[in-house]
Amino acid sequence: MPRRELRFAEFLYYSGVVSWQQLVAAITWQRQHRPRVGELAVACGLMTKQEVAQLLGQRLRNRSPSAFAQFAVDEGRISAAQRTRLLSQQRSMQPRIGQYFVVHGLISADQLEHLLHCVKQMNAALEVNEASRVRARR
Repeated sequence: MPRRELRFAEFLYYSGVVSWQQLVAAITWQRQHRPRVGELAVACGLMTKQEVAQLLGQRLRNRSPSAFAQFAVDEGRISAAQRTRLLSQQRSMQPRIGQYFVVHGLISADQLEHLLHCVKQMNAALEVNEASRVRARR
């Protein structure tokens, strides 16, 4: 187990609950089921569908490595604060990755609750240990 804070799906992988392929499939599933930032910008009235399409085309022509939200900020289409709100909204609307493992029969709903508790405890203990190490160095 790595000695760093883990996301839930990483915890499942390192604990041997799921395979690498199942982890990748879960991440892919989650990404496929989250709303797109451009769609959220339209729904919030920040951009029109045409503006989103234009910006996507421009991003492609520029071969920009930036994600859509950052590219929109860089191009002056939305503010940094609006980007932050859109990304927060996107995160809150995407399905929780644990749902994938339950829906696909890899763990039960009860196991999900137990494993969520375990990863939270492990991450909290890591934070306490790191804080102690920092204080000890001073």
